[in-house]
Formats: sequence, C-alpha cells, structure tokens
Amino acid sequence: MIKIIPITKHDFYHSQMPIAFHDEECARHYYHLSYKNRVILKLSVQSEIQPVAIIVNDIIAIGCDQLVAFFSIKNNELMRTLLSSSFFYNFEVTDAYIFIVCEIEVIVLSLNNLHERYHFEFIDYIDHVKLNGNKLSIYFMNGSSEDVSI
Repeated sequence: MIKIIPITKHDFYHSQMPIAFHDEECARHYYHLSYKNRVILKLSVQSEIQPVAIIVNDIIAIGCDQLVAFFSIKNNELMRTLLSSSFFYNFEVTDAYIFIVCEIEVIVLSLNNLHERYHFEFIDYIDHVKLNGNKLSIYFMNGSSEDVSI
C-alpha cells in the first residue's frame, strides 16, 4: 500500500532519497511517499491538494499540480517526470496504457515504456473520464462529453 505522509520542510531537506518533484521557490507542502512501510521518495508541491499515487506493474505513478512522476520500485529510481500544461486530476489505467487526466487535457502513455502515445487537449474543463474498450469518454464540467478512439 502507498502512503503519502506530510513532513516538514526541514525533514524534506535532510532526508536522503530520490525526489519525485520539487520547486524550491514555490514549494509549500512536503511529503514522503512510503510503500510497504518503507519511505522510498520525497516530493514537494505548491497547492493544498494532496498528491495522488498509484502502483502499476512495479511502477509508482504520482501526480499533483502540473507534475507527474514515475518511480521504479524494482530499480529504486525515478524513471520519468512530466510537466502538463494544466492541473493534474487523476490516473486511469488499462492493460496497455496509463491515462494522465488533467484539467483540460488527457495524456496517454504506453505502459511498457512510458512513452507518450496520445495527447488530447480540450477547451472545456474535464469533470471525469470513462474507459470503454478502445474508446475514452471525456465528460466536461459544462455537461457535454466527447469520445476519442485509442
């Protein structure tokens, strides 16, 4: 199980572990991320919103603000970080893809190599998405929706 544990700024700067993301000028909240009761990485964020973390195929995906990071549990290393153009909401996962759902965009990465496969951008704010086979249904805050094929 993944736990996201709030820590002090002092603890953040004095703990020796990989950093998922950190912006020294904007950081206001600091966290340790633990897996199976072992702290494996640290991160800082600007917003009041707590980061979201999931495990997929021995990889921890963590997102908050406009940042997403992927950490290999097996190799104990940061694999990739990604900066989105809008605020991160959530992850959705299929057998082949991980979907990074943001405020006005959905970024689709291949699970086997974390390379970007699709990038859908919208004008309206996204409320939520649903996966239906090879179709991604995007529901917007204004009540409209759009389907895209993957």
